Amino acid sequence: MGIPTIPVSHNMLFVLDPRFGDFNRDIVSDIFRSVDTRFAEVLGTSQSSSTIMSVILYASDGIPMCSSTSENIHHIYLCCKGGDYSILMFQFAHEYCHHLIGGELKGGIEGLKWFEETVCEVASMYHLRRMISDWKRSNDAEKLHAVPEIQKYLEHLEKPSYSASSDILRHLKMEGWIEWYISCYKQRSRPSSNAVAVKMLPIFEANPHLWRIILHFGDMRRWKTLDELFQHLRKADSSYEAPLVELQVLLRSLY
Repeated sequence: MGIPTIPVSHNMLFVLDPRFGDFNRDIVSDIFRSVDTRFAEVLGTSQSSSTIMSVILYASDGIPMCSSTSENIHHIYLCCKGGDYSILMFQFAHEYCHHLIGGELKGGIEGLKWFEETVCEVASMYHLRRMISDWKRSNDAEKLHAVPEIQKYLEHLEKPSYSASSDILRHLKMEGWIEWYISCYKQRSRPSSNAVAVKMLPIFEANPHLWRIILHFGDMRRWKTLDELFQHLRKADSSYEAPLVELQVLLRSLY
């Protein structure tokens, strides 16, 4: 007998691995659907944000990730308990962003993969904020009860001692901060790799349509510099020109 699954939507399947523990299936499915639906809204796509099937699985090696299969299906691996709504949303929104970008899901840090990781970090915090806003208005007692803990988790991600320590800011102002930032990514240093995402988040909050840039990323290993990527993004879609310039100015101010 195979492991049971939940059809979250027509293009998303959740594999009920016992390592996820006990959880409210309706709420967890709602978390997954909300990310898909909200991305569809900001990307200007149809009812769903992706035509590629995603299968949500437990990460046996303890590392959340998104990988592709030969059948054009993406596997999204998470490593948390189903009832840990904050972490579940953080991990899923990040990996689903990779899923939507649809580049070569083979790991590595070549080219501008580090920038893709940064944008996916932004996605995590962006969807956590939307989750808090939605759940505050919910009639579901469990969601309402969870809001303070989710809020505390998000504040932890964004507070200066976590994402903007003196060490991080010192490196961001140094020549060669991109090389330092990439080294932090390779070491899976969350406080360091999160720092730039925190600075980028307000631009995406004020300009949700800026998320359309991920539709034009493709394989981020092919880009050598941010200027090269941003020139490509401008040619691909003029609708986000102003916030794209704002984003580029921010990044240039850091190096």
